[in-house]
Amino acid sequence: MGTLRKIKRGMQSPSPLTRRQLEPIYNRGFDDGAKAQREADIKYVVQLMEDVEDIPGVGKVTAEKLREYFKIKLEGGN
Repeated sequence: MGTLRKIKRGMQSPSPLTRRQLEPIYNRGFDDGAKAQREADIKYVVQLMEDVEDIPGVGKVTAEKLREYFKIKLEGGN
């Protein structure tokens, strides 16, 4: 009987950790990844908003309104 067959038939999962033990580790990693992605997204939007006056038809007043709108939205406001 081959080794793989023995593993499939009688042995349990090779991991000694249970799902209950792994779940907090997974959630922490997921949350860290989500936080890093959000920070990268905010940085990208800020970079885009720096040059918003270069768009034809957008002056200082409109640019400031756009910046304020995105600032509120990115901070979690409605």
